[in-house]
Amino acid sequence: MPGQCQSCGEHAVIEAEIDGEGTKYICVECGTVDSAYISLEHSSLNGEIEREEADIHEEVCESCGVSLTPAALEARQQLCPDCASEEEESLEQPVPAEIYVSPDEKIKLPLAGAVCKSCGSQDLSTECIGADERCVCKGCGTVIEEQRLVSTDFEYSNSKAPQNHCLTLPKHAMPQRKLKGLVAGLNKIRLLHDRFCFPDSVKTEADFMYEKVFFQKEVFFAYITTKEHYAAACLFLACRMQNIPISVTHFKPYLDKFSAFFKGKKLIVRLLNLQLPSVVQTSHVSYCLEGKGFDACLIQKVNDILFLCRNAWLTEGRSRPGLIAIAAYYAYLSRYGAQGYMTLEKFQKKFKFPLISVQLFNDCKQLFLKLATVLPWASSVDNKNLYRYIDDILRYRHSVFQLAFRSDVDSAVSKPTNGTLSPGKRKSDESSKELNLPISLKRIKQEKNYFTNDVVIPPHLNLNDPEVRETDFDEEEINSYLLSNEEQEKVRLLKLEQIE
Repeated sequence: MPGQCQSCGEHAVIEAEIDGEGTKYICVECGTVDSAYISLEHSSLNGEIEREEADIHEEVCESCGVSLTPAALEARQQLCPDCASEEEESLEQPVPAEIYVSPDEKIKLPLAGAVCKSCGSQDLSTECIGADERCVCKGCGTVIEEQRLVSTDFEYSNSKAPQNHCLTLPKHAMPQRKLKGLVAGLNKIRLLHDRFCFPDSVKTEADFMYEKVFFQKEVFFAYITTKEHYAAACLFLACRMQNIPISVTHFKPYLDKFSAFFKGKKLIVRLLNLQLPSVVQTSHVSYCLEGKGFDACLIQKVNDILFLCRNAWLTEGRSRPGLIAIAAYYAYLSRYGAQGYMTLEKFQKKFKFPLISVQLFNDCKQLFLKLATVLPWASSVDNKNLYRYIDDILRYRHSVFQLAFRSDVDSAVSKPTNGTLSPGKRKSDESSKELNLPISLKRIKQEKNYFTNDVVIPPHLNLNDPEVRETDFDEEEINSYLLSNEEQEKVRLLKLEQIE
């Protein structure tokens, strides 16, 4: 056992060899080097250690520590005869009534180590008077210490007493239970996890994210229904982190308010400082076209058509799987359209695609017809020969967009082809809704005429002459720009007042 250091008082002195100085005693706690360490004390300390190690397995009395006799060991007693007799006598004596305290009453425990500054007594107790907790001397009644209890020292619990539904109890007096908002959010995550058959790792990550942000004030004080939307946002973000193909439209049947869902998504990203990966559209396309027999070249063309539709604002608020099916339809026609025209209904039945919105398909068809019309070599464009120009539209998409979506496209660029694109004369089966274009592209810019007939230039005026003479203008027109004597006097007086 290490010896006791004279500097810090810790038992941390060991014997070590120092280069050039021989063997010395060093305290490993404070680093003090004591060369004059008493070897006698060290030897006596070693003797005590040896005796302690020798007596470590010896049976002793639990009360006084004296070694037990062989008779007590045979009787398997843990007390020596003297301590055993004293314990029997104390059990036979009755407890005095004046010091008996009922377990239902509050016990005032004396404070150990504290002394009254007035009388020097150690007979102290703690009393609770209202919201104040005081340490009082029993001898003279002096208040030694006072502490005021605050609201955080208590917790509230439901009570069945009439006209008193809230009961104030000391903090941690009731067993801890999970909060209702936390349980509701975790149940929402479990429900969506079971509906979509996500991996268990997604649920684990979503639970961890929700429990981490639950005690933030933006989430903790929200309504329970709002917390459920926040929990759904945690599951959506967990899918995004693991690159699982899922969109917001899949969550729509299980959400009441999309605004709360989007708000929770932004809030969780800000609170947890998440770095979300970009939306990988290729993985979603592969997910929708899986098992359809589409090769890599055709899938790449589907991606190009999707990006083309995104630039035309056709992806906002629309179902992405339906848009992918429409892009696959046009990509398929661009390759196999020469073998025979196929309608969208036959394409859906052949490749087992889900139902597609007619309005969305009409908007996409109107977009491709508008883009194909501006091609110089496209003489006549209709629905049946549109597939011939799909590759050209994708190749020259930047130039085609500039021509098709400028401000005067309806009057100067678009030309009617068999009644398909004539403005104001759409077929009854086509959508009457315009493309979702910005307002700046829909508004027709009108040129402003800054030159009006109010200004009349005299016919005898030579505009090429750099010098302007008084005879070039009428005297009345010149006087209209000059101040009269009275006006000049008023201006002069006004300037003098400003100077003063």
